[in-house]
Amino acid sequence: MITAPRHLKPFASLWTTPYGYALLVKLCLVAVRFGLGAWNWRRQRPQLGSEQAAGRILRSSLMELITALLVLTVTAVLVSLPSPEG
Repeated sequence: MITAPRHLKPFASLWTTPYGYALLVKLCLVAVRFGLGAWNWRRQRPQLGSEQAAGRILRSSLMELITALLVLTVTAVLVSLPSPEG
């Protein structure tokens, strides 16, 4: 993501190339991943202590893990795509 501005010249290639599409998907998944992590940290963790709360944080943590695996998958696709020609 650090090199994305260098590869995305012109900026319109973000939504007109397969590389740009993959980068947008990755950015959205990363945002979801951070959101789930924040949810677990701020909302779920303080409620721990009961079986019901443990089940909720387990489900939420699994969603966080699945999202992280999707980020890695999209990253693998992203590095295999040719960068847009500027």
